[in-house]
Amino acid sequence: MNNFGVSLEDDKHEYHDASFVQKRIFLLSQKDKKISGWNISYVLEIAEGEFNHEKLNIALNEVVNRHESLRTSFRISKGAIKQIIHDTIEFSVDYCNDGCSLENYIDMLSKPFDLGHAPLMWVKNVTTSDHKNYFIICLHHLIADEISIKIILHEIIAFYHGHKIEKAPVQYKEYSALQNKNYYNGYLKQQEEYWLKVFQKDVAEQKLTAFYSNTCDDISGGERLFFDLGVDMSKKVKELVREKNITCYWYLMSVFFVFMSKYLRSDDILIGITISGRYYPRFAQSVGMFLNILPLRIYVDQNIQFIKFIEVVKECFLEAYENQEYPFECLYEKISKNGNMLELNTSFQMHMITPEVIEVGEDIKLKPIDVFYKTSVQDIVLGSYEKEDNIYFYLNYSTAKFRKETIETFIQSFKDMILKAIDTPNIIIYNLTGIGDEKII
Repeated sequence: MNNFGVSLEDDKHEYHDASFVQKRIFLLSQKDKKISGWNISYVLEIAEGEFNHEKLNIALNEVVNRHESLRTSFRISKGAIKQIIHDTIEFSVDYCNDGCSLENYIDMLSKPFDLGHAPLMWVKNVTTSDHKNYFIICLHHLIADEISIKIILHEIIAFYHGHKIEKAPVQYKEYSALQNKNYYNGYLKQQEEYWLKVFQKDVAEQKLTAFYSNTCDDISGGERLFFDLGVDMSKKVKELVREKNITCYWYLMSVFFVFMSKYLRSDDILIGITISGRYYPRFAQSVGMFLNILPLRIYVDQNIQFIKFIEVVKECFLEAYENQEYPFECLYEKISKNGNMLELNTSFQMHMITPEVIEVGEDIKLKPIDVFYKTSVQDIVLGSYEKEDNIYFYLNYSTAKFRKETIETFIQSFKDMILKAIDTPNIIIYNLTGIGDEKII
């Protein structure tokens, strides 16, 4: 029995129940074994200094020994997906100086892992053809999320300098056991009722089928485009949200909902919102896949002012957030059993700001590099973050469905709508269109 009142009888064995998100990702990972859209990575340029190879290997193995997730593989046992935690594994940093470009190593980030063999992670210290040095971490999403990568890097740096981390982390298997217990014991029943009520009626078609180009046969192929609002437009957004006592997050999300309603020609809009899923403080320093998805369904009333619609979005999000512990996978299964489909083709995400430079003591400085390996598990994923005086975005899209030119027009229309909503926040939503909308809509 652990601190959460969950029996971990499986401790006597090597098999442990997978969490619900692990079950979904495991099954989706089996669909296309040639390329993986389920890897997560961190690429850092070694801007100054160099690692001591022996010290780096020791530090990394200390981290692997601390976190069971980094020693976990997966298999199906008696019809159920199970985590297999290995007592020990051999792990070492791969040092490469073979004249390859950074692009070659980025292509490796989408190479699939064998989920039946741990570790589902690799680390490289590489020198590229232009004589630059990089430190690259790549893991499968089954064992880590974005917060996990930052924990791993922080601990590598600490151990590299010989520091001790006294407090042992709570292991991910305890989270999985707690989640399964809460679901099957009915603890989440009230949250389940909330979500079933939200999706009591069928969801309108959410696919941007009018813009699909069928450009290639690679269903996992993807690209990422970067754009920003610029300092002047960002300043206007920040002034407006301050004046109206709202957040930049509510504002951008509201524009995106209106924008999608115009593109889909529908008032019933469903967008996935990714949340950390770390509901319990005890898991704050745990490595594992905690993410959950809030399928935010909002009816875009074309006859109200945009500024009032922001309050609608805010209220819907806060209600969804109060019921955030209910696994998206369980909702998907419940709705599917009723003969309906819950397809999330579009997501919106706000990200933490990554520091410009990470110092590993006085002699080594790491600079995070924003890269994207060419896979996509959704039609469109829009991400945003604030940095200094600007608001930045990235947009991941499926190259199997969209041409780059289509997405570029999509982005310009979105920026046009942001600007119009800033200049005329009291505009009726019916009249809120981007300057470039006529090009596609």
